[in-house]
Amino acid sequence: MKLRNIFSAAVLVVSTVAVIGAGQVNKVSAAECNVGSLAGDHTQKNITVNGTQATVKFAVKGDQGCTQNVTFASWEAPSKTGLPLSGQKLYDFKTGSFGVGIHSLTVNLPVCASNPNIVRYYQADLLRGSSPTTAQGTADYAKEPGRLIDWKVGGEVCPTPVTPVTPVTPASTTPAKTLPATGPEGVIAVSAAIAIAATVAHNVYLRRRALGNL
Repeated sequence: MKLRNIFSAAVLVVSTVAVIGAGQVNKVSAAECNVGSLAGDHTQKNITVNGTQATVKFAVKGDQGCTQNVTFASWEAPSKTGLPLSGQKLYDFKTGSFGVGIHSLTVNLPVCASNPNIVRYYQADLLRGSSPTTAQGTADYAKEPGRLIDWKVGGEVCPTPVTPVTPVTPASTTPAKTLPATGPEGVIAVSAAIAIAATVAHNVYLRRRALGNL
């Protein structure tokens, strides 16, 4: 009887240890399922810019079946440092669920309206989760600890648009035509000319008649 009790107690201890051990293994496995940047979190070395696009690489680590939601977002920023965060406006984002391995995401960066080849001030953020913003709709991820994996800021001041100058058409230099006078003075002058011509014609007629030519 005493031997049986000892054996039962031993079985109970082994079973308890096994249950505790299984629980610890599950906790470790769950903790191992995570996403992080390749060059280290918060180093600003994981995001590359090519033209008007930004690309980030990241790794999901864990046991088989581990998946993580990841988002990459770009923001229009009010300055080269991205501050103040309240002045940022969401520009583009990509999100997805990723399994174990190395992955990448690419987003468009904000460009200048005056020149679409120039990237204006921006901030690009790699995030845990499927939302590009905080619950308040901003880029202030400090209010949600653990979400921000890495970021990058940059860009240029947009050039001032140049207003095209409309060419001025030169005024015409063709002299204006002088129209004959049609006022009272003009009528008198015309009448006088007609009277003179009539007088001359009449005198010629009388002279030729006196000479017997008519």
